[in-house]
Amino acid sequence: MSNAKVSSGAKEQANVARSPRTPMPPSIVVPASSASYWSVLNANGAQSVLAASGIAKAPSAILGPRLSRVMAFIDDNITLDLCVATLAQVAGMSSFYFCRSFKQSTGITPHQFVLGRRMELAKQLLQQERIPLMEVAQKVGFSDQSQFTRVFRKIVGTTPSQFRKHGVGIG
Repeated sequence: MSNAKVSSGAKEQANVARSPRTPMPPSIVVPASSASYWSVLNANGAQSVLAASGIAKAPSAILGPRLSRVMAFIDDNITLDLCVATLAQVAGMSSFYFCRSFKQSTGITPHQFVLGRRMELAKQLLQQERIPLMEVAQKVGFSDQSQFTRVFRKIVGTTPSQFRKHGVGIG
């Protein structure tokens, strides 16, 4: 904090700036979460207003050949660490543009897609083979059985061992 003296002229300028004759900028309401922000924005039709004004452009979806190339790469390399940068490189796009386009094309993020593919393969392995859970985890790209179990339970709705016994998940 400064001990500098404020001149009377500066005080008058500050009072003029705060006078009721000077219009205040419109208040900005910040929603509690980004989801509520976008729901309010979409509910008010702001997207169409922005598009009509040329301010915002809708992202384009990944073209068929690129998307199928990425999906084939995921299926062929499911046991590897499939980061977004690698998948974007396969698609020939920047990471940001790839994520945005992938989600528009599929409705889910690349990470969610990879996890879904891994869980489908895990369900097949659990139903068909009597191998230890650690091996199943490694075959679907997890190095840690506990992480595999957490993700499996979150996505499928039951643990891998319960799924193996009953053969059906909740989700």
